[in-house]
Amino acid sequence: MDKKRDVLPVMVMVVIIAMVAIVLVTSLALAINTNMNCLHVYDYAFAYAYAANTGTNATVLNTAPAVAVKLAPDDDPVTPGVQVINPDPGTNKTVTITANVTDMNGYDDLTGMVIATITGPGEVEDSPVSLKFDNVVNQTTATYTGSFNMSNQAEGEYEVEVNATDNGGLAGVGSRNFTYSYPPEIVTTYDFTTGAGTNKWAYRYQHNKKPPASNDVPDIEFERWHYRLICRDEGMMKIDFTRANGYYAIHRFKFDIAEPETRITKLDVLWDGMGYAGWGTRGATLYIWNFKTSKYEQLDRKTDVFVTLRGSISDNIGDYIDDNTLIIIAEQNSPQWKLWWWMFRSYIGTDYVRVNVTYTPTPTHGNGYGMEVVE
Repeated sequence: MDKKRDVLPVMVMVVIIAMVAIVLVTSLALAINTNMNCLHVYDYAFAYAYAANTGTNATVLNTAPAVAVKLAPDDDPVTPGVQVINPDPGTNKTVTITANVTDMNGYDDLTGMVIATITGPGEVEDSPVSLKFDNVVNQTTATYTGSFNMSNQAEGEYEVEVNATDNGGLAGVGSRNFTYSYPPEIVTTYDFTTGAGTNKWAYRYQHNKKPPASNDVPDIEFERWHYRLICRDEGMMKIDFTRANGYYAIHRFKFDIAEPETRITKLDVLWDGMGYAGWGTRGATLYIWNFKTSKYEQLDRKTDVFVTLRGSISDNIGDYIDDNTLIIIAEQNSPQWKLWWWMFRSYIGTDYVRVNVTYTPTPTHGNGYGMEVVE
């Protein structure tokens, strides 16, 4: 009986200790769970605040600017890529650069240093180009623009590379290529196969100067059947000879030129025929009238009886065309003369004559080039 009484207090103490332990463990678990919930709430609040902040005053680290480049004009939209065509290599062709620069930290994080470098088969003197701020697209993107000139650079593929930096020292690069070229030259042939007596004229007979001092002699126009003799290079000729001493046999040709003078790059003149003088210098001389100096200029001269004379003009084209008119003459090399009762006449014969006009067509709106005819 005494032993049972001794065991009872011990059991009571064990039960009490176990209950206290259970209470402590439960409290600790509740505390830990509460703290974890608080941490989750804090993380969520922080993430929400960060996400909201990126929409207004972004703080995105280690993000380089993105650069999108556009070039204008595109002179041939049908052809893939950007085509820059300069109709006159002697003048400047301006190319405009538009760069949209995006920084996820906000456009105001950009330093404003936006530089374009142009490289290609020919050196571009305006490169590099410092682009200027143009406008704000949105909170992260701004537009920068600039331009450069192309003139007589080599044809081929060029690249425009645009570099933009931000305040964090990061740099973004964008580029765009373009093809630089000149329009293909076109050659128009003026001869007497068409338009004889309408926009092309031939005059015949003789004159007492070589070359004449004015461009309106001789003034006797070919007959209709005469024009048929000179429209093709086939050996049939319109022949004239002198009837007065001291006079040279001569043919004059006048052409209406449709192409604008500013677009013409070259004139090629050809005269095929014969020049004969008894006891004199045979052959003929080819001349073209210079409206600026009001004089004929010699293009070619030969002393065979049957000759082909040629001449080209590639500088100061406008000096040789006035009011769309171009004038050339073929004149025999010796004047008529007389010894006792023998008459030594001067002869000129035209088989074929033509003028080739090389020109660059005028740009037209759309996708091609066309000739601008001056009325």
